[in-house]
Amino acid sequence: MQIELQGLELLLERWQQRPMAPAREISPFSSDARRAAPFSETEIAELKAYLAQQAPSHFARLFPYEVLPATSAAKPGDAAT
Repeated sequence: MQIELQGLELLLERWQQRPMAPAREISPFSSDARRAAPFSETEIAELKAYLAQQAPSHFARLFPYEVLPATSAAKPGDAAT
């Protein structure tokens, strides 16, 4: 779980620096050549919400001017039931 959160934090830091970069260039998890498009707003919102739930202090450090989003137990990308 710790490695997953570190990877997520790295991804969001890189996204802050280059929000229009292809996902495969900023994500340690998206090396797939098909990820040539930037992350969508929905994907970033899900990632932020997951980080806020699992590591609120890390979220606050990365996004000091944002309010913590409502938490959910689902991981980013999980289908809602």
